[in-house]
Amino acid sequence: MHIDVFTLVLVHCLVSVALGGLMLVFWLSHRNLPGLRCWTIATILLGVSTLISTARVVLPEVPAILLSNGLMVLCFGFFHNGVREFGGMPTRWPAVLGAVAAMVLFQGWFTIVTNDVPVRIVALAVVLSAACFLTARELLRVAGPNMRTTALSAACLFAIVGVTLAARAVSTLIEPPVADHMGRYPTHAIHFLVSILSSILLVFCLLMMAMQRLNRDLVRRGIQLEEALNRSEDASSAKEQFLAMMSHELRTPLNAILGFSDMQRSQILGPLGHPRYLEYAGDIHASGSHLLGLINSILDISKATAGKLEVAVTPVDPMPIAEEMLRIIGHAAHAKRITLTQDPTPKPPLCMADPQALRQILLNLLSNAVKFTRPGGVVSLRIAEVGRDRVGFIVRDDGIGMDPVEIPRLLRPFEQSFNIYSSSAQGTGLGLPIVDALVTLQGGKLRIESGLGKGTTVLVELPIAA
Repeated sequence: MHIDVFTLVLVHCLVSVALGGLMLVFWLSHRNLPGLRCWTIATILLGVSTLISTARVVLPEVPAILLSNGLMVLCFGFFHNGVREFGGMPTRWPAVLGAVAAMVLFQGWFTIVTNDVPVRIVALAVVLSAACFLTARELLRVAGPNMRTTALSAACLFAIVGVTLAARAVSTLIEPPVADHMGRYPTHAIHFLVSILSSILLVFCLLMMAMQRLNRDLVRRGIQLEEALNRSEDASSAKEQFLAMMSHELRTPLNAILGFSDMQRSQILGPLGHPRYLEYAGDIHASGSHLLGLINSILDISKATAGKLEVAVTPVDPMPIAEEMLRIIGHAAHAKRITLTQDPTPKPPLCMADPQALRQILLNLLSNAVKFTRPGGVVSLRIAEVGRDRVGFIVRDDGIGMDPVEIPRLLRPFEQSFNIYSSSAQGTGLGLPIVDALVTLQGGKLRIESGLGKGTTVLVELPIAA
């Protein structure tokens, strides 16, 4: 049976271009995979060089010969260096470019000076055969434990193509062809037939190696993520143990400081003597109270971050709690000559809340409002039904306000508004994050409206009790 070499070359060209397109699609989805870019370019170059060789009947012969032969050598150079990249070895582009230049010069001499077809065929076949065997060797070197079979299959395919190229060179030496660039001989036909099948299988093997590398990387990253998660959990546990221990160790002396300083302020055992002593006792008690509040806030935000802050939601009448918090914050407001008001509204319905959590929410919001309102300002609290199923707690002040862009940042722990430095107020950056965490735990919503120099309005919405 006669096999038409021209048809096989054309089929080889079309198959190579199609496989190059397949490799290109895969590479575009996995650009960071080593070697894949070189393999994609090599497959496309193989199709282009074969197409140019096939079109020599319509193209200028000398440029077509030089270009097709140069691209063919460059194509196998890309295959070779792609395998080295895949294995983490340095590439050898100078050697590849030198081989391409030497092949173009050699083919140019034996085309222009002496039109010797057999020498051109033998030279190209020998160079490509050597490139196939070198690539096969590199594949065996880079084969990892989980891709040994695939790499061995690809190496065998390259070796088979190399053998057919060597056979093509030998047959050309034994029986030189006539002046026909296709060289219509059985060994040439067998070479192109094997090349078509090998190209398909090679692309499959290379893609399999790429997929196995991706799978290995995913497994390794999964292990790294698991180790990082374990370290994070250990660090979180250690942090919680540290905070619990420090809470106990700090609260014990603080309670003594607060107790004794309060006794001195009250002068239970008699006058202190100098009036400054009474003032100092008040400063000690105020500083101790501030430090105890800070410790409690750190513990609360730590529990919230770890997801261990718990609330017990029950139907609650919000008015007594609001009045209690207004009385507590009234001392600080009076000291700054701030008017503290509760807007007259109809009695609000019961809401679903944890009483202690609601106390802390209102205390934090009122404390912030007083802290960042200048002397002579106004802070108000209003409780009203919002919509059909929500009770709203609205805390409004005419203080220094916040930049609206900063509000999301200020809901993170230990963040502070830069504007606070324009006043004498000082904050820890824990008030709003704790409020946000407690409101969320109770199924509520927190909204903040503010502007620089325009004051702040905070709305806390909690569900109405059924």
